[in-house]
Amino acid sequence: MKKQKQSEIPKVNHSYKWHAEIKVETENGFMYVNAVGSSKKDLMKDIKSRLNQYKDREPEVVEILKVA
Repeated sequence: MKKQKQSEIPKVNHSYKWHAEIKVETENGFMYVNAVGSSKKDLMKDIKSRLNQYKDREPEVVEILKVA
């Protein structure tokens, strides 16, 4: 896999009220993916979707933030 330059990495969308960081395993270590939602219910739905998407990579929710 080609290493991405900082300018090529997609930016996190901060227009949601809730944001979660999820750590998943990769070939060479780990990476983070995020889940977002306008409400707690939306956030939980997106977290479940991400956990299912990366279920074979031992996903772990490491932080949940409420954006002020």
